[in-house]
Amino acid sequence: MAVNETEKIRSRYDRFSKIYDRFETIFENMAISKWRKELLSNLEGRILEVGAGTGKNLQYYNENADVTGRV
Repeated sequence: MAVNETEKIRSRYDRFSKIYDRFETIFENMAISKWRKELLSNLEGRILEVGAGTGKNLQYYNENADVTGRV
């Protein structure tokens, strides 16, 4: 992929990421946050979160998790 194409995609993602979390608030409050907590809160050790996006999962990992996120 050409550099300008990469920059174009990155620019689009950066614009949308600013409103993405607000856009999903209704779904997040209904059930997804409970699901995230159940799924992630007991994980420990070294964790690679691929596709971390805006980082919504990060608050649900417990303190014994060493999390690295990749977008």
